[in-house]
Amino acid sequence: SINANSMVPTALIVFAIFDLFRAASFTAETQLRRDLEFIRLAASHAMATIVAAAIGISAVYLGAGIWSLILSHTVASVVYVTVYCIMLWTRRPPPLTRFSEFNRGDAHTLLKYGRWFWVGWIFETLVLSYDKIVVGLVLKTNTLGFYDRAHIFAQMPTGAITHTIASVTGTVYARYQHSREQLSSAFRRALRFILRSTVPISLLLAVEAPTLVVLLLGNHWLPLVPILRCLLLYSLCRPVQDDINALLRSVGDPKRIIRYYGTQAGILLMATPILALRFGVEGAAISMSTAALIGIVIALRSCVHYVDVPWTKTLAPPLLAGGAAIGARMLTYKITDSFSLLAGGLAGGTILLMSYGIVLLALERGQLLNELKTLYIAVRTGGDFGD
Repeated sequence: SINANSMVPTALIVFAIFDLFRAASFTAETQLRRDLEFIRLAASHAMATIVAAAIGISAVYLGAGIWSLILSHTVASVVYVTVYCIMLWTRRPPPLTRFSEFNRGDAHTLLKYGRWFWVGWIFETLVLSYDKIVVGLVLKTNTLGFYDRAHIFAQMPTGAITHTIASVTGTVYARYQHSREQLSSAFRRALRFILRSTVPISLLLAVEAPTLVVLLLGNHWLPLVPILRCLLLYSLCRPVQDDINALLRSVGDPKRIIRYYGTQAGILLMATPILALRFGVEGAAISMSTAALIGIVIALRSCVHYVDVPWTKTLAPPLLAGGAAIGARMLTYKITDSFSLLAGGLAGGTILLMSYGIVLLALERGQLLNELKTLYIAVRTGGDFGD
């Protein structure tokens, strides 16, 4: 334990250096996104992930211990920078002869404009990490392990859906930022898709949590089940808020992001320690869900300055379908409990997802299929999400 603690400052320094190195590729990455080169981006991301994982696992087998994690992170940063720059430079060689040119006025304008994005990222990092810091300080170390694993499950809808289309939507939002009608159309389609796809995933994780945890992690991880269920609201709100973040960043309005992240940070700073001491690790999860709910309300109000969205028509169908799916699953608990663990989990998940899909199709008929087709074409071709 003492040796592990002594590694923390070293790891932080190494991570900071290579994160700065990773940031050097952001310009190249942004140019590829601007040019809708999503296949190249996906290929480079996959390459960096595979190489980093292979080196990290190899280091573990060679006895590197904690250094294997640090090595994996640094390799990922190096591969990102290398691959992105090569892909960009092979298409458009950089003007190396102009490196000596420097415009002080443009640099000052860029820094002045970018500081609000930087402040927004600081608040976002605080919101996403503060609860784990509190759990680690206030509660036992092994409790932090359960809490962190529950967070990973709770963020699966974001990783599976929002991050997949964020590169496309961000580019489209930036392209249409001067046309309220086109921007509204793109945002409505993306938001409807995110809601209709993340709601069933979040509900499935919460309702079938005991079965999923035992099958994937084992019985000793069952204490994370109540934590995961307390994070349900967070799991539902996070993907939507990420899409609103993409919208506001694309139109150049990070100050509105700061407002709702600042509000969330204030709530967490006060509520998380109190709830963690009173209710344990579930209290920390409740504080995250509460902050997420309040934050999403402010975020939705912020985006109306740029887009027109029929909120009832957009939000009601997936929520109603989700409620119906939970009801159908509760009615069949006694039946599936008589099955084996795997069969019961498969049957329960199928019932929940089919109930959700049937009710959603009944509420929206052909509109849902039409939007899925449009989004699929947009993701493949880099086209728009317009009506």
